Amino acid sequence: MLALLGLSLLLTAVIVQKTYTPVNSLVQSARILEENLRNKEALINKQLNGTERFKKMMNLRNNEQDAINAIENFTTKNNIWFITLTNNKLSFWSGIKVLPDSTNTIKDGYSFIKQPNGYYETFRKTEGNFSVIFFIPVKINYAFQNKYLQNKFARDLLDDDNIDIADFTDVNVYEVHSSDNDYLFSVKLKNNDANNDFVYYELSFWILTAITLCVLMHNICNYVASKGYVVLSIIFLALYIVLFRFVNLHYNLPDFTYKLSIFNPAFYGSSLVYPSLGDFCINILVIFWFVAFVYRQRRRFLTNVQSKTAGYVIVVVAILTLIGVSTSLLRLFHGLVINSKINFDVNNVLS
Repeated sequence: MLALLGLSLLLTAVIVQKTYTPVNSLVQSARILEENLRNKEALINKQLNGTERFKKMMNLRNNEQDAINAIENFTTKNNIWFITLTNNKLSFWSGIKVLPDSTNTIKDGYSFIKQPNGYYETFRKTEGNFSVIFFIPVKINYAFQNKYLQNKFARDLLDDDNIDIADFTDVNVYEVHSSDNDYLFSVKLKNNDANNDFVYYELSFWILTAITLCVLMHNICNYVASKGYVVLSIIFLALYIVLFRFVNLHYNLPDFTYKLSIFNPAFYGSSLVYPSLGDFCINILVIFWFVAFVYRQRRRFLTNVQSKTAGYVIVVVAILTLIGVSTSLLRLFHGLVINSKINFDVNNVLS
């Protein structure tokens, strides 16, 4: 059963990997963005439905409690900013994040505008000389960028960073529309990156496949050891671990690991066996697995030791083994500090 399950998971992981295309990545991320925008549009429409609710928006500047409720409901909770206009003059605003110099170009209904600090979807509703305009932040546009300030889509709209707003010269784009089917803007794939959902989906299948195959091999080795072939079971497990790591490192299978930061050699790289921090963690895990298996088989491996000389030899070998393993681990973690860009300075933890 474990063999069939492992093969099924392996086949599924390969199929998922082969069916991925940049077009799928673009469409999937763009649809998530579009759906989240429409959810915010639905919230705005729900709050504006009914004469009484719209009248409250007209009188926000004269009703402190209604103004606080509107700011909390739209801006604080849902990141939707708004302003009200009377005779095309600013009457009330929920914040200073976005205050256009001119509102004459913003039409009734849904539209898309660019401001100095980012891109916004707008919704305008007018009755008589009164107008209310809602601004949904779509993409931030900082004048200066660093590792903390990045020009990305709003986090409540899209977690991925694989798409960007397209211009009229771009091809292979996805057109984003409002809930009323009004065209808003187009997005394009950025650097052929995969979206997070797809990476995690593929990663889940590969992890399940690896775990299933490892459990299968562990059971096989346990069965071989129970039949009295302890040395053979240890050799089988060692060969499996070496083959598993060789295929992963030499043939780069699975080949999606480059999309994960933990497998980026820019953060840590020591040797061909430890090319990244992710491989370092995997190697430690499989070494621990092998040592734990050998330790559990010690009573089958060493039985009926009657000679004192043999007992002393076993103790000396065990001590030397512990010293060798400790030294190897010490060198590994020394290399983890020396060959990485990870900050191990714990003297100033609070900063």
